[in-house]
Amino acid sequence: MEHPMFSHFFCVESSFSVIFYGRIGEKAYICSGFYTLLSMKRTSKTLQRCFCALFLWLTVLSAACARKNGGTPLMGWRMVLDPAQTAQQAALNKAGYRHVSLDDTFSEGSRLITYDSDDLWSSVKRILAGNLCLSAYCTGGHFNDMNTLEVGRSMSSVEDETHFGMWCLMSSPLIIGDDLTSLADKPATLLLLTNPDLIALNQDPLHLQAEVYQKEGECFILAKDIQKFQGRKRAIGIYNPSDTDCTVNLNLEALELGGSIQLYDCFTRSAEASFSSSETHPVTVPAHGCRIFLAKGQTRLERKYYGAACAWSAGFQGLLPSEDDAVTTYEPHASSRCGYVASHLGKRAEDDLQWRNIFVNKDGKRWLTISYFSSEPLEMLLEVNGQLVTKLKATSRNILRRSRVMVEVALLKGNNTIRLFNPSGAMPNIEGLEVGEAEE
Repeated sequence: MEHPMFSHFFCVESSFSVIFYGRIGEKAYICSGFYTLLSMKRTSKTLQRCFCALFLWLTVLSAACARKNGGTPLMGWRMVLDPAQTAQQAALNKAGYRHVSLDDTFSEGSRLITYDSDDLWSSVKRILAGNLCLSAYCTGGHFNDMNTLEVGRSMSSVEDETHFGMWCLMSSPLIIGDDLTSLADKPATLLLLTNPDLIALNQDPLHLQAEVYQKEGECFILAKDIQKFQGRKRAIGIYNPSDTDCTVNLNLEALELGGSIQLYDCFTRSAEASFSSSETHPVTVPAHGCRIFLAKGQTRLERKYYGAACAWSAGFQGLLPSEDDAVTTYEPHASSRCGYVASHLGKRAEDDLQWRNIFVNKDGKRWLTISYFSSEPLEMLLEVNGQLVTKLKATSRNILRRSRVMVEVALLKGNNTIRLFNPSGAMPNIEGLEVGEAEE
C-alpha cells in the first residue's frame, strides 16, 4: 500500500502477530503489537522459542526503522507469552529499550488496563470509562495500554474519531486492528489514522495522559501539558459518552490558561477565533463524540482543583479483577466534580491516595479543602512532601452528601505531593482536593 504521508511501511500479519510502522514528515512513530491466539502453555517448547524469537526480531526491526528515520521507538506490547520472559526483558534492557516491557502488571512498562477491545461502541466506551481515572499511572515509559484500535471497521465516523482521538490524547500505545491491506480503500480511515496533530499528542515527549478536570453534564473535560511542563500550550479534550449531543461551556482559566486564548481543532486541522479566558467558550460535542484542541494562552495559571481521578495509590492493582477486593478502586459517582471517587481507602498504608503534581508558583501557605463522601465518622492522616502534618477527621454520616475538611499547609515552589492515608482504619470516599491562597 502506498500513501504520500508514508515514507516507509512494513506489515507482518498472520494469526499471531502484526506490526505497523509509519513516518510523517521528519518524525517517525510506531504502531505495533504482538499477540498470540494460541495458549503458550499448550504449545511445544520449540514453538514457544519460535514465538519468542519472532517477537525479538520484530522488536529489533521496528526499533531500527524508527531510529533510521530520526524517531524514537515508543512501543506498546500485549504479551501472553510466559516462557523466557526474563531473558527477553534482559536482552531488551541491554539493547537500551528499557521503556519496552513484557510485563502486563500495573507496575512495569506499558500495562494492559483492560480485556480485549471489540469493534463495538460499547467496548470503546467501557475502555475509556476505565482509563479516565488512570492518568496518574502514566509516566515516561509507563503507558496505559487501552488495547487494539478498531478504527475503520464498522463503527460510525464520529465513534472512530473518538476512538483514535482519545487513544492519542491518553498516550495509549497505538495498535491498528483493521486489515492493513484494505486501508487504501478507506481514505477517511487512513486520513484519521495519519492525522499528524493527533499522533503528535500521542508521541509528545512529556509522555503525559490527559487528566480529567471536570465533568459537565455527561461530558468529561480533560487537559494535559504538551512540549513543556507548565507551559502556555496545552491539549484539551471534551468527551461525550452519552447518546445525545451536548454543549459544554469551556472555562480555560479552570484549565490553567489565562489572557487571550487561541484554539486549534485537531480534527478539522483549523484555528478558531481567539477569545478571552475570562469568557466561557461554548463547544458542542455530538453523541459518542469528542473534540480535541490545542490551546495556547498568554499566561499560565495555578491549578485550583485536583480530582480523585488524577490521584495515585500504591494499593491500586488495575482495572482487571483482583484476588483482593479490599484494595483502592476508582468508582463513577454522579455527584463528583470529575465524575469519580477513590474508594476502599485505608486499613493498609499502601491503600493511600496521593496527588503528586500539586504545582504552585512560590513558597507559602495554602488552604487545602478535601471533599469526601462518608456514611460514618472516619479519620485520615495528611502528609505533605513526605512529612506528616496532621490527622483529619471526616465527621459526615451521610454518604449521599458531599462534605469537606480544611487544613492550612506550607507548600514549596514547584511540584508538591499531598498524601492521605490511614494504616489502621478505613477512610472516606475521596472526591478531590482544592488548593486556595491562605491569608498572609
